[in-house]
Amino acid sequence: MATAMACRCIGRPSSTIDANARSSTAADELSPRLLLEFLQSATGARLAGFARQLQDAPAASCKRIVSGASDTLNSPAMISRVAAPVAPVIPGLAELWAQTQGDPRICVAVLDGPVDRSHPCFDGALLTSLPTLVPDVAGPGRMSAHGTHVASMIFGQPNSPVRGIAPGCRGAIATVFSDQTREPTSQSDLARAINQAVEAGAHVVNISGGELTRTGQADPMLVDAVRHCRDRGVLIVAAAGNDACRCLHVPAALPSVLAVGAMDEHGMPLGDSNWGDAYQTQGVLAPGYNMPGAVPGGGTTRKCGTSYATPVVSGTVALLLSWQLARGDRPDPLAMGQAILNSADPCPEQSFFLPTASAFWQVASTSLRH
Repeated sequence: MATAMACRCIGRPSSTIDANARSSTAADELSPRLLLEFLQSATGARLAGFARQLQDAPAASCKRIVSGASDTLNSPAMISRVAAPVAPVIPGLAELWAQTQGDPRICVAVLDGPVDRSHPCFDGALLTSLPTLVPDVAGPGRMSAHGTHVASMIFGQPNSPVRGIAPGCRGAIATVFSDQTREPTSQSDLARAINQAVEAGAHVVNISGGELTRTGQADPMLVDAVRHCRDRGVLIVAAAGNDACRCLHVPAALPSVLAVGAMDEHGMPLGDSNWGDAYQTQGVLAPGYNMPGAVPGGGTTRKCGTSYATPVVSGTVALLLSWQLARGDRPDPLAMGQAILNSADPCPEQSFFLPTASAFWQVASTSLRH
């Protein structure tokens, strides 16, 4: 496949350019147990039913991915400019925060547009920039808006305009989408950035972008970079795509990548969602509607789409890895990704012809209410 293939922005029309392996058997057994022990420690015997569900759940339970909204949902009429934390829209996050808000030994790489690190939400955040071919100075452009929003959802500091999910974790920012050009980011350039993130010590690589593909195949360089992540135990979390079709994006559709789709406040998939077959076994649905984030130059906004569901999952994985460290265990990103897949709660068949799935923290939240 030619290296000229493009990575288009998740959360944007597909006609424009934008920020768009399973672990071992031992890890599969370890991860749900670790999640269960955390949930039990937080909620006690009320999770007994969830414990049985976790232990009995088949690994291949339905996990239909969907993806987020187009510019219609991101139009001014749909955007609130009131600052708000991410926590209220993510059931179960408060319980996880009670255990950890992130460990600086855990690194999340964000491969996206430029990030305005001068925004007040990043005051105190442990962010570094990785060298790429794209200028990393944030401005008023759309890629800067995309990158700043995504990064703030993970690293925004407590008591700031945007409270991120894993504010105590370290961030490595690799700028791969440019404000200066409408030319596609090649899959080979994305592959180089992934490899840089691995060498920088990333445990999780957040990619809120991708390219629509008929087959799920990718450029050999990108395939090799994803395989390198798997071999090094690094988890890639990538957006599923917003083309409203039974189709796939890469890298989200590649083996060992955890694909993320977006759901609304009622747990239903957003309207422009892709539902390609590969996502059933390697994808989960996460909150992606009206997600608060930072705006370059100051201020906040809310946006919709799989771009903004993806950092929810990346941040949650980072928290779980931080919690593993606090317990004296070795952090295992691939095992945590598999645990999220294995504990996803299947949704009823209501739309898009095939079932969808919610993320594991929704299951925990349901158990808390009963």
